[in-house]
Amino acid sequence: MFGCGHPGLTTISSGKCNGRSVRDSLIDGKITLTGLDQNGLPFKRVAVIKDGEVWDNKLIIAGKTIHHIVYGQYEKRGNDIIHFRKGTGTGKHGKSRHSEKLFGYEGICHSWYNRGRLIRQKFIYDNGVTAYNYNACSDQCTMVKDYYGNAVYEVRGRLEGRRDNALRDGQSVFTGKMDYWFSDAIPFEVKKNGKILYKGEIKARQRIGKWVIGGKKYCYVRGVEIPKKLYDTPPDQLDPLTVLRLSNAQTRMALMEKIGPERIAEIGRVIHKDKEMRLYDIKNYDVRILRVRCPTTKAFYYLRVPKDSQKCEEDRQWTFGVDAGEI
Repeated sequence: MFGCGHPGLTTISSGKCNGRSVRDSLIDGKITLTGLDQNGLPFKRVAVIKDGEVWDNKLIIAGKTIHHIVYGQYEKRGNDIIHFRKGTGTGKHGKSRHSEKLFGYEGICHSWYNRGRLIRQKFIYDNGVTAYNYNACSDQCTMVKDYYGNAVYEVRGRLEGRRDNALRDGQSVFTGKMDYWFSDAIPFEVKKNGKILYKGEIKARQRIGKWVIGGKKYCYVRGVEIPKKLYDTPPDQLDPLTVLRLSNAQTRMALMEKIGPERIAEIGRVIHKDKEMRLYDIKNYDVRILRVRCPTTKAFYYLRVPKDSQKCEEDRQWTFGVDAGEI
């Protein structure tokens, strides 16, 4: 097992985790391991160490190269990678070849990494047909083809290059689930035969706007799904009091964000302020409303508190089940 025991050192560990394992630190050289894998097939692992880092790592099973990654530097023309020189530079960039199946057919996945992020990936079937050739530096749209060269998916968006399978093994992004294909950086879309199968946008790690999942349409506000009819209703036609009476706090939050906090002022009055918190009294409503802000998502939540509430912080504590006078 290879790993980084200390900065500037590569370590190899052998033996079971039973207190008798051996760990050796390496600066320069080559490591070759041979034997049988868990399936009883002969394997060979060869790693080249330079200045305490792994610069070349190859896995061969039953005489076939399964995965090979090398590190070096790029020669680029504009946004296009025109050449990769292994064993040079600072070792922050890499190129890998991975033997695997895509849509049931054998091929080789070629991946290029820049400081640990996937910037380009190309898959070629064993019959020579290119399944796709994605370049994150210039393309935001790519066509994914099957073994016979027929279009399977039309993809828009930036492919995810930080997940373990892409980085550790150099696997094709498209071998994972569809919702794992994309980076959150920009909106994404998948079409098949002109029909949208998957579409969406993520901000602050939350789904927003109109989505398509498996061909079905959904609507989200700050990660909360709300009915399409309410999503499409103009904010000035939504009744704040009706929304505040909804039992689900997240749904209240999502719809009140759509309405806007100013609308509460139209139906009630602020009786106490504490930083960003507001305590509202609303005429003919049997509770008061406490506005608080989530420190993580920065979204405003509108919590129902007793009608005799007077102070924002006391009411915030009350929502956690803390009685007056307690800390």
